[in-house]
Amino acid sequence: MSSIEYRKCIREIDNKEFAVKIIDRDKAPSDFVSKFLPRELDIIRTLDHPNIVKVKYKKSIKSNNHYY
Repeated sequence: MSSIEYRKCIREIDNKEFAVKIIDRDKAPSDFVSKFLPRELDIIRTLDHPNIVKVKYKKSIKSNNHYY
């Protein structure tokens, strides 16, 4: 099993669909979480292409075992 998976979520308020990247904190290398993930978010926010997902929210959510 990978340390990263993607899920489709539906916001209950307006039934809008979102893709969520879920990172398992126990399986992900610490350098990925501290160095590469922030860099990935910074880069993907600047991209504007119809085949690349748009990042709508700038903050991540951290639970005991996962980053969302």
